[in-house]
Amino acid sequence: MTTLVIHPEDRTTEFLQPIYSSLSNAVVITGGKSKFQVAELIKTHDRVIMLGHGSPLGLFAVGKFNTNNGMIIDQSMVGILSTKPHNIYIWCHADKFVQPNNLKGFYTGMFISEVSEAYYCNVSSNEEAIQLSNNLFANLVSENILLSPNELLKAVKINYKIFSNDVAKYNAARLYCKLP
Repeated sequence: MTTLVIHPEDRTTEFLQPIYSSLSNAVVITGGKSKFQVAELIKTHDRVIMLGHGSPLGLFAVGKFNTNNGMIIDQSMVGILSTKPHNIYIWCHADKFVQPNNLKGFYTGMFISEVSEAYYCNVSSNEEAIQLSNNLFANLVSENILLSPNELLKAVKINYKIFSNDVAKYNAARLYCKLP
């Protein structure tokens, strides 16, 4: 299976790099491409892993890609993404992008990865708890990255438990999979 990783370069999401660092044949893009170029790359890969900051509208480009709307993955990509049932969508509110567009794969809902997000979501936390949650999540996804989206979801949900960590509990409750 050929894999394209779209992970806009951003210091605050570097903790996600282990997710794809062990994939030997993955093409990783962190910026410098236009939306058209990214669409062409998506077409030539079996699976797309998309990581970073986002919203219900899609994955933010964070100034690293050439776009006209600040998004590298948005409604214009739904047609091509819908042909790939093993995609991975990891950004805040990816569920609100995946579900209405009937996309398939493993995806997250609101995902707390920073103290400000914990505060926003009314979840008790500190920097240490956030880092512990982030690192555990990234390592679990990495260890199970070759599984089907459904098996990936099961493996991560079973093991993404830190009983004293409210952030991990919050995030684990917002992991999803939609099968073809």
